[in-house]
Amino acid sequence: MKRRRSCNRRRAAGGLQRHLSGDGLILRFLYTILKIAVSAGLIAVLVSRIGAGAIVASLGRTDPVWLSAALLLFTASYGLGALQWAMLLRGEGIRLPFRRTLAFYYVGLFFNNFLPSQLGGDMFRMFDVRKATSDTAAAVSTVFLDRVFGLLLMSGLAVFSGPFILSGRDVNPLFWGFILLLIAGWTLALCLFFSKRMARPLAWVFERVVSKRFHVRCRAIYEKIHRFGRNRRLLVSVLMVSLIVQTMRILTHCLVGRALGLSFPVLYYFLLIPAVAILASLPVSIGGLGIREQTAVILFSAVGMYGEDAAVMEFLAYLVAIVTSMPGGIIFTLRRRAVRVSSVLAEAPLREIVRPNDS
Repeated sequence: MKRRRSCNRRRAAGGLQRHLSGDGLILRFLYTILKIAVSAGLIAVLVSRIGAGAIVASLGRTDPVWLSAALLLFTASYGLGALQWAMLLRGEGIRLPFRRTLAFYYVGLFFNNFLPSQLGGDMFRMFDVRKATSDTAAAVSTVFLDRVFGLLLMSGLAVFSGPFILSGRDVNPLFWGFILLLIAGWTLALCLFFSKRMARPLAWVFERVVSKRFHVRCRAIYEKIHRFGRNRRLLVSVLMVSLIVQTMRILTHCLVGRALGLSFPVLYYFLLIPAVAILASLPVSIGGLGIREQTAVILFSAVGMYGEDAAVMEFLAYLVAIVTSMPGGIIFTLRRRAVRVSSVLAEAPLREIVRPNDS
């Protein structure tokens, strides 16, 4: 009787879990539909406001030489980006061959561009490192720091270039307030990451609002991040590489602008593209589509660029990112095929044993 009751409980729990997972799938599906609607709606508004003819005319004057240069520069930034991540992995004692790290990095880039969220590819990177090393905390912390340093340096480039461009101009005081808030926010975040004394009050609250198991996992990840902060030489090296990577990616937009015949000062790109990139990374659209173009139109129109040129420039920059990340899709497909082939080969001896003798 007791055994039957326990079986019934297990069945009920399994049914509940399946039901919850089904609900989760429905919610994710609805969320994806909402993102598609946001992207489609923003693109429709943009086209209706600017005019399809003006957009087509901007596309028609694209110079393939400058566009090819943008493709090459973005591809080179991927190689340095993989090097940055490899340095973070080595800081955690993970020494994967660079070719393998580059493959993981490309797979992440591919899914960042093709999944509904621009952070989806990061999950693939975490999974690949965890599968290769069985170290979940290191997988999460290195990908997290890779993202943080990228956003930090991109924000820093915008903050640094702002005074050079805006000096002597009548700028809304809210802009300077935003800059100060950005600096204060990053300073606080870095202090929390690398100073246990400052993070202790927040950790005390966090421990009391989450489950013990989740807290233990987050604590392990935080310890990895904090330990990285004590390695000053590695920290400076990663920041230098990240600075070069973000500079190359901003210059890619400049090259796309040159491909459209636009000759705006380079510093404008360093001020405005970080804002475009950060807003496009918000998980409210498909790959930032729609938000990226609308933000570019608003910001670049303020410095004299035509709306259709700004929209086409950012759309082409998005296509450059997609084209240059395609090797990640090829690597992922070949990897899955290799796994299937290896599983078939592993089962082959067993089939030879159980197969009836033909003689």
